[in-house]
Amino acid sequence: MKLFKSLIFKLVAVIIFILVVLVASENSEKVILSFLDYDSVAWPVSWWMMTAFLSGVIVASVWNLWTNSALRLAVRKANKRSDKTNQSLDQVRAVKTPGTTTEPAPSATDSAESALQRASSTDLVKS
Repeated sequence: MKLFKSLIFKLVAVIIFILVVLVASENSEKVILSFLDYDSVAWPVSWWMMTAFLSGVIVASVWNLWTNSALRLAVRKANKRSDKTNQSLDQVRAVKTPGTTTEPAPSATDSAESALQRASSTDLVKS
């Protein structure tokens, strides 16, 4: 399912890219973008659109790589901590203290059966 979602996402991204290229190629008028006191070089609108799209893809990819790396590192540390805890629990379980038996504890059905046996034996004594 994860592979399917990834393929669908990539297919949609490629389709959007193709649409942006087609729409941008129709706009060949040169424009100058200005921000505060800065005026940019005169480029066709199509180049500006492609630059904006590609810079968005690059920024999103870097952000995704950064956050995934941090999360994977946290998971790796948690797994190491869990493994150490499990090892120490296994060591404690392996140690047999004197005077203990290795018989399993009675389950709920065993205790219910023993209660029925006690009740029936007391009924026999009373009659």
